[in-house]
Amino acid sequence: MSEKKDIYWRAYLVYFGVATLMLIVIIRTAMIQFEGGQPVFLSSASGNEKMPTKTVERQPRRGQILDANYTPLVTSVSYYDIHMDPTVVPKAMIDSSLSDLAVALNELYPEKTAREYERIILKGIADTNRYVLIHKRATNEERKKLREMPIFNQGRFKGGLLDNDETIQRVLPHGELMRRTLGYVKMEGDSVIKAVGLEGAYHEYLKGVPGQEVMQKISTGWKRIGPIVREPVEGATIVTTIDKEIQEVAHSELMRQLTKQKAINGSAIVMDVRTGYVKAIVNLVRHDDGQYYESYNNAIGTKEVPGSTFKLASLMALLEDQKVSLSDKVNAVGVYKFFDDKLTDSNHGYGYGEITVQEAFEKSSNVFSRIVYDAYKDEPQRFVDRLKSFGIGSKLNLDLKGEPEPTLYEPGKGGWSGISLPWMAVGYEVQQTPLQTLAFYNAVANNGTYVRPQFVKEILRGNELEEKFPPVIIKDKICSDQTLADLKTCLKGVVQRGTGKSLNSTFFDIAGKTGTARILGKDNNYE
Repeated sequence: MSEKKDIYWRAYLVYFGVATLMLIVIIRTAMIQFEGGQPVFLSSASGNEKMPTKTVERQPRRGQILDANYTPLVTSVSYYDIHMDPTVVPKAMIDSSLSDLAVALNELYPEKTAREYERIILKGIADTNRYVLIHKRATNEERKKLREMPIFNQGRFKGGLLDNDETIQRVLPHGELMRRTLGYVKMEGDSVIKAVGLEGAYHEYLKGVPGQEVMQKISTGWKRIGPIVREPVEGATIVTTIDKEIQEVAHSELMRQLTKQKAINGSAIVMDVRTGYVKAIVNLVRHDDGQYYESYNNAIGTKEVPGSTFKLASLMALLEDQKVSLSDKVNAVGVYKFFDDKLTDSNHGYGYGEITVQEAFEKSSNVFSRIVYDAYKDEPQRFVDRLKSFGIGSKLNLDLKGEPEPTLYEPGKGGWSGISLPWMAVGYEVQQTPLQTLAFYNAVANNGTYVRPQFVKEILRGNELEEKFPPVIIKDKICSDQTLADLKTCLKGVVQRGTGKSLNSTFFDIAGKTGTARILGKDNNYE
């Protein structure tokens, strides 16, 4: 029994002895790594000089934004400030290979001679400078070449190459193309203070996950010359619905027309009828230098009176409520008076005489103000409710920020007056954005199905599909099939015989509606 106890005691002593030894090793290791509460590195060639270090975040590359065919619309480009810590390079290597390194640097960056590079590095050794600048804003390809050069090919701890000081720059490869819709994110520290366009709407996907790297404190301050502890994770890739080729055509054509007309601004949108995917969106604003820039997204963010383009909604209401048929005759006298105000036809108020409702639409006659007024003067709310049933007056609830609430006055509420009904019939006393107008027209082309305009079709994380954005239906059917057929006939007639005749083509059928409007001035009068 006594022998068994001795064995136990010896085992315990060995166990505690080993545990104590391990504890001493751990404490000693910690003391080496952390001096005075701060982590330290052994960084000089002699190996006896300790440098304070700290771990900081390393910013990730922001994800790309691509067009529908995976062509980059926004990308991130990395540049590296290249430094050298010549104090870690063995003297024998300096003596044997410094001139070869200097020649290689001169070949890559000829702004300095090989002799100048050699002098810079030797001076760094003499001054015990652990952060000698070699070159600013090196590309990743140049960085790879630097790592193959003499001395530098020995790595950071023996060759002294410090190439982790990365600057990530957001780049628009196609310049002004779609700049405002692509947008930007403005940060202050870790907080987003302004988020615009696709960059802003999908920031959480694009931003990535920060990594960690070690900074060392040298005589000139804290420098990113330590190792990378954890690599950052690049942000997701946003694949948009945009087709760059269509975008370029839309941009150049809008620019040409704005320049020709000397217009202040203009927008152009191309949208796939069935899906609502936006294939192109252009917003150009004339600046003080007379040039046009993508400085504000009017297509999404600016509501204005739609003018004669709104006659499509008025005709849809009239047909749905069986107030008129296309063959009904109306007297387009040219001047239409309501109380103390009047509207005139665009042909200087001469009018068109007795014409059908269809012809009135094709000629964009303001006789529509009289037709709607006579049809709904005793029940104006019915007209407004009918418009609402089409989706007019409601936001599209886009993923992109900045869409305003449309203006649609109602009887008995603020803004309504005796002339509201006839003025609304021809696109006044209503305000909506260009994209809201387009979405309504698209519903007619889409056989009554009202779809939400979308700018993104999928999000990729590496090679994996993270999220897909199918078409979103706002309303299954905005009106009857008969009304849709009548409206399509009228829209074709505008281009074949009416105000859009100059756009007619022998190659394919075109349907549409022209529209002009007086703009509501600061004094609340139309100019």
